[in-house]
Amino acid sequence: MKSVRPKKFLGQHFLKDLPTAQAIADTVDAAPGLPILEVGPGMGVLTQYLLKKGRELKVVEIDFESVAYLLKTYPELGDGLLEEDFLQMQLDRTFGGREFVITGNYPYNISSQIFFKMLEYRHLIPVCTGMIQKEVAERLAAAPGSKVYGILSVLIQLWYDVEYLFTVEPGVFNPPPKVKSAVVRLTRNGRTDCGCDERLLRRVVKTSFNQRRKMMRGSLKPLFAALNTERAGGSQPGRASAQYDAVCLHGKPPASVCARQRPRPAVENLVKVEQRERRRGGDGEHVGDRLGEVDARDAEGMGQKERQRDEQDHLAQHGDEQRDAGLTEANEHALRRVLDAEDAQARRIDAQAAHGQLRQRLIPREQADKRAGEQLDERAVGHGDGERGEKQRPERFAHAVQLACAVVEAHQRLHAVGVAHQRR
Repeated sequence: MKSVRPKKFLGQHFLKDLPTAQAIADTVDAAPGLPILEVGPGMGVLTQYLLKKGRELKVVEIDFESVAYLLKTYPELGDGLLEEDFLQMQLDRTFGGREFVITGNYPYNISSQIFFKMLEYRHLIPVCTGMIQKEVAERLAAAPGSKVYGILSVLIQLWYDVEYLFTVEPGVFNPPPKVKSAVVRLTRNGRTDCGCDERLLRRVVKTSFNQRRKMMRGSLKPLFAALNTERAGGSQPGRASAQYDAVCLHGKPPASVCARQRPRPAVENLVKVEQRERRRGGDGEHVGDRLGEVDARDAEGMGQKERQRDEQDHLAQHGDEQRDAGLTEANEHALRRVLDAEDAQARRIDAQAAHGQLRQRLIPREQADKRAGEQLDERAVGHGDGERGEKQRPERFAHAVQLACAVVEAHQRLHAVGVAHQRR
């Protein structure tokens, strides 16, 4: 069976060096006896060594060409060959809720997503090994304070001990990538609790590292404001009235009212209105009514913000699934277009080859007819003005015309045959 063509849109770089594949397969021995799940087997270079381990093995592959190749080459996989998208799998059902080891030559374009997926099922995955881009491996194993220490470093090292095993050169792949690769091993540590709200921890880490060049105080300020709004749980009764009283008593917000909780312009305007009314001898009763209107608008605005947050959370939960489904469908359409274009190109090449062979057979005959016609024309025109030449000139001219017509008909037949071959 012919080999599988690597597909760029799937991030495929097939490993072809057998000693490297053997070394990667040996990394799973850190968890002996556990089942193995290989992600992205490709043409099965690593799979053949994992089968020799004598352990339960399942491989997950999204490329239909690779699936067909694996079924033909490794029939012993049987039901262990899963044609699925790893990022969409429910890993707690893969081995019936048992612990297992993940390994593989991971596609470069989803290597980080694979590790985040692993974190969701960390209670089932004591060991994860595999080959990824060297720069991603360095981020995984980076120590605090280094330039490459980032989001992936913090979240992975919170639950796993990371080992950078060895570097792999580009020449062992087909096609060779533009960067070096590395093999890593992640072993579950003894931590069972992060000591805080894990969801909040993720938000703080991502917010901090997404703005590396800013002071922590500045980068986290929007997050603190959002958290205060969330903890408020909606509108607060009499909030406008309380701010109004604070301004009236102190002339400015008290120390307990921070910058993000300063009275709104509407409240400050009402203060000025009441002070004017009192100077004119009025009682300012209408000011209290307008404060009630401000509180009502405040409650309505907070309720609208809460609904917007709920919609954003819903989109955040389901957006990834819709995006991945759309990407999978787009990948299938792109692959079909590529295969159709290659088939059309092959048909054009075959038609051109057939046309060239036919032309090679007919051109010598056409050239011979053309030379004969030219010779007759020269003999017919080259005679003198004598009586014999005058008598023979019309006959020779008619013969030359007949030869010219024959040449034109031959050229037309050649053209018609070429067009027919192109249409086929």
